[in-house]
Amino acid sequence: MFIAHSQARTMTIHYQLSTLKKGDSSIVDYFHKFTGLMDTLAAIDQPLKQEEQISFLLAGLGSEYESFVTTVQMRTDLISIESLYDHLLSQELRLAQAQPKVDLNLVGAHFANHGGSSRGGRGGCFSNNSQSGRHSSGQRTYRGRGRGCGPPTNSSRPTCQICGKIGHMALTCYQRYDNSYSSDSNMQALLATPQSLTNNNWTDNNWYADSGATHHLNTDLANLNVRAEEYQGQEQIRVGNSKSIPIKHVGTT
Repeated sequence: MFIAHSQARTMTIHYQLSTLKKGDSSIVDYFHKFTGLMDTLAAIDQPLKQEEQISFLLAGLGSEYESFVTTVQMRTDLISIESLYDHLLSQELRLAQAQPKVDLNLVGAHFANHGGSSRGGRGGCFSNNSQSGRHSSGQRTYRGRGRGCGPPTNSSRPTCQICGKIGHMALTCYQRYDNSYSSDSNMQALLATPQSLTNNNWTDNNWYADSGATHHLNTDLANLNVRAEEYQGQEQIRVGNSKSIPIKHVGTT
């Protein structure tokens, strides 16, 4: 009876080992679950060989550890479980550092227009057979010229990033050049100073702002002439060559 129970227990532990996956858990948590199963096998006098332990441990890693697994499997000597655990912790740290995360709220851009559009002036639903049309919905009537269908809504009209009003863009806002104007929706500017630019003594003094974006990048702190403060976060800006540059200041202009 005891032998049958021990064999059943051993098969159960082997099945748990074969299905054990790291998933989204950390290396510490994953290794803790693994060693717990190893200790259970040792307690019932059914310990695994070292190479079997390594095989089970590597099999549960995700695809991001594929190159690491290949390197371990190509070793001519047998690595210890303790050394393998230390290498896994280092690899986990390297993977985390290689994938900088940027807050989407910090560098996100909003489209000035959403939904459908129409040409030729104001209007809602327009006729395809003539240059003017009429559409009634309840007690409201919309007139217009051009093409398209549907009454005008706020979702299809641009929102100004300077004054926050609907119906025009920042490029045509009358508050655009008024430095005394203050609004919570003022466009935010980020000061980023890549090391490569300062080392090569190359600077582009022009600032190319996009009126449809809510955040801008700039290399000259003097352009933040309304308010600027030192950036305290950990986010960085990833540029076209996949390199990351730090954010030094945050302000408005």
